[in-house]
Amino acid sequence: MKAEAFFVLWMGHLVGDYVLQNGYIAKGKEKKLGVLLIHILLIAASQLFFFIPDLNRGVLNAVGFVVISHFFIDFSKFRLSKFRWVSTTWYYLLDQGFHLLTLFIASFLIKQQNSLFSGPLSLLVCAALVNAYVWGIFAHIGWGNRDNGYKRDWEGYVFRGASAIVHNLHWIGGFAVLLSGWFIEKSIRKNTQESIISFAMSFISNILLINIIGRNLWR
Repeated sequence: MKAEAFFVLWMGHLVGDYVLQNGYIAKGKEKKLGVLLIHILLIAASQLFFFIPDLNRGVLNAVGFVVISHFFIDFSKFRLSKFRWVSTTWYYLLDQGFHLLTLFIASFLIKQQNSLFSGPLSLLVCAALVNAYVWGIFAHIGWGNRDNGYKRDWEGYVFRGASAIVHNLHWIGGFAVLLSGWFIEKSIRKNTQESIISFAMSFISNILLINIIGRNLWR
């Protein structure tokens, strides 16, 4: 099933691109080619890990395509990093859109699979990781204090990520988790607008991925 292959690929991409990416890689991949290559290899390893039970030719071709595409997408950012518009929310979303497109194309290269995670479970993990990492960085780029640089938002990671798991049971529970997380983060951090954006986008993302996409693919 192409949808299942897509979400397993996306899960591996999110783990490699966000979870395994430390500060050194995040800063260095836009300045040093060697660091960018380390970043790409981590993504490849992460994606292959989730297909370990069945690393067939289709999976290897798909991951190879993603790795090459990811390199050129990030290398373009590497070359364009001197321009201020590269550090904007619209470019960040465009960049993520290109990555999703390559994952979508790559999923058609996988004819059969036996991954560690089922389609519905991989979608749920993707929703949690998107909430925790993608929307946190998105909000920081558009509404955060850019002078201090991005710092890991641990309480946001926990509540935004957990909201997807609870939302899968009932949307009201997911909303309650997000609201609780926002109140806690509001008491810790000064930038309320950045926090509101990240938690609001997480709620929208939960509805789109879990209620609309997930339940239409796996009823």
